[in-house]
Amino acid sequence: MKPSLQRKLEELVERHEEVGQLMSDPEIIGDQNRFRSLSQEYAHLEDLAKTWHRYKAAADEVSGLEDMLNDDDADMRDMAQSEIDAARAQVETLEAELQVFLIPRDPRDN
Repeated sequence: MKPSLQRKLEELVERHEEVGQLMSDPEIIGDQNRFRSLSQEYAHLEDLAKTWHRYKAAADEVSGLEDMLNDDDADMRDMAQSEIDAARAQVETLEAELQVFLIPRDPRDN
């Protein structure tokens, strides 16, 4: 994944966390319009954040499997080789899903 896309996704995940914290602020809870707006933003970012965390876990798994390919134990290398293709495919699938989240929303969708 390109570093610029990764930075953008990290910013959006951080925003998701920030909005979650804002929604627990008593002042925000008292302002129904602001709370509703934040709730909609939070809901929109929820799937992105979950997918990002799954992507990071899958990428870490690929990295671990690649490290195992250099192991002295032949059984470990064979196990890593048998699992690495599926793990890489999962990373590619999740990366494609994440790129869809970066497509600007149509304001009329609401």
